[in-house]
Amino acid sequence: MSYKIMNHSAFAVALIVVLSSLSAVGQGLKKTPYYINLNASDGARTYEVTDETLALQYTDAYGRWPEIPLKITDAEDKPVATVSLGKVYGLNSFVVALKDIYSDWKNDHTYFCTLKDEQGKIYELPFRLVEAPEKPGPAVSIVVSPEQMSCDELSFSVVKFYGDIKGGKAPYQVNWYVLNNERTDFLYQPREQILEASGKTPVITVDKTPDYYVVLYVKDACGNEEQSIVQLVCEDKRKKINTIFVEQLGRPLTRPLTGN
Repeated sequence: MSYKIMNHSAFAVALIVVLSSLSAVGQGLKKTPYYINLNASDGARTYEVTDETLALQYTDAYGRWPEIPLKITDAEDKPVATVSLGKVYGLNSFVVALKDIYSDWKNDHTYFCTLKDEQGKIYELPFRLVEAPEKPGPAVSIVVSPEQMSCDELSFSVVKFYGDIKGGKAPYQVNWYVLNNERTDFLYQPREQILEASGKTPVITVDKTPDYYVVLYVKDACGNEEQSIVQLVCEDKRKKINTIFVEQLGRPLTRPLTGN
């Protein structure tokens, strides 16, 4: 089966438009791929591919052909696919979506890319599909700083909260929720922040009389999610702070605000 892939540098404007479009609908920008240099490959090293995308760079020294075929075979030299790479003189970059050219890739099997240039020189690049390593998520906790806290409903309470984030991958999406004692209504409008590095989050202030819950939800750049919950409780007019750590609470807190 044959496919045609154009040189990315020739379509830089179109690529920017596509990425902007993805960002606009909340998909975010794709990470920059790790490019493998075809010219430098001697066929001895097998490259591991984890995201089912093969990113290649090829420096064309002749510039006579507008396209050059890239053949992919398996370890038994059986044809898998042929990809036609549109190129220009000089450095060319290509991203091959492997699922688009073949449907039966197997993890831990070795495949071979072979390219022959205008002078008949052959470049061979072995690669193997492997599972992406698991990336640990962030550790999340809430720090409570009562400035004035009273269990008397007629008194005024002011409590400050901030989050402490360790590990995971920045940036982090941080969401705060303050809920009533039954966790059925928001007491404040949910607040969202973006934290560019791990560490302490900005402070939020709550001036409600207990009982209530404060929820901190954190999502890192790899999509790992963690939550922490703090419950402020009054028992027999005595203050009590319960801290609860939840691995996966879900996210049932996105319905419209019904509290004050």
